[in-house]
Amino acid sequence: MTATNTEQSAELRRLYGLEPEQAPRVEVYVVDEKGTVLGGAYGVVRWHRWFDPDVVWLSDAVRGGGTGRTLMRKVEAAAREAGASAVRLDTLDFQARGFYEKCGYRVYGELAGYPEDHTQYLMTKEISSELGHQPA
Repeated sequence: MTATNTEQSAELRRLYGLEPEQAPRVEVYVVDEKGTVLGGAYGVVRWHRWFDPDVVWLSDAVRGGGTGRTLMRKVEAAAREAGASAVRLDTLDFQARGFYEKCGYRVYGELAGYPEDHTQYLMTKEISSELGHQPA
């Protein structure tokens, strides 16, 4: 069976403003004086507004000293420069929910049992320089 949804594809292209593979990419890395990568965050800006990080990570060696918050401020600034005004991310209950909340993110949804015996949290933060409402 072959199917197409040309009408929906055109609407997606309109919403993106360009082809999905051309969405603005954002990358920020934490590198020590020896050039060793100790962390980073990267993803794309979607729908003319949302930075959607694929990965946010930080080596245990630099956790707890403010490096994570600095990384988040820098990746949010880079996302703003790429056209984003909000961030949408997810984390699991054994990962970084508390960290993201300290950085100003809020939970807007959760999915229990994903993965089994755990919960996935969907989080968001407004990053535009103008005051605005928190996205839903």
